[in-house]
Amino acid sequence: MLGRIADTVTRPPGEPRPRVPFDACYAVAILGGITLAAGAGTTDQADLYGPKDSYWWDLRRLACWGFTAGTVTVRLNDPNGSQVAVFTTPGEFTWSAARLLAPRDRLIFVATGITGTVQFDGTAIQVLANWLADYLM
Repeated sequence: MLGRIADTVTRPPGEPRPRVPFDACYAVAILGGITLAAGAGTTDQADLYGPKDSYWWDLRRLACWGFTAGTVTVRLNDPNGSQVAVFTTPGEFTWSAARLLAPRDRLIFVATGITGTVQFDGTAIQVLANWLADYLM
């Protein structure tokens, strides 16, 4: 990967960038819900809500709905980890190439004080690690 970054940096001005092939860069859906007990619950499924080995995610959108009270917090790698998004009302967060998830990172959805149900969806661009430098250019 470092070699590809070096090639990208040293490419002469005006030389076209390589196109990232579809099988190395494509959209993935993030779909699910949180099972609640007494208005609280956590959804943590690493195989569904994060990139697998050899891939990065460029998180683009997360939406959450179905509740009228409470908070849904999306965290990184740990139920008490850094916040990715916080929903105090149903809504949507969007990013534009500003929120990367590394291989084996995962999103964890934590609900507290919920009245109603919690559903969520989103979109990420999944990029094969050795194409990440070209994708980011």
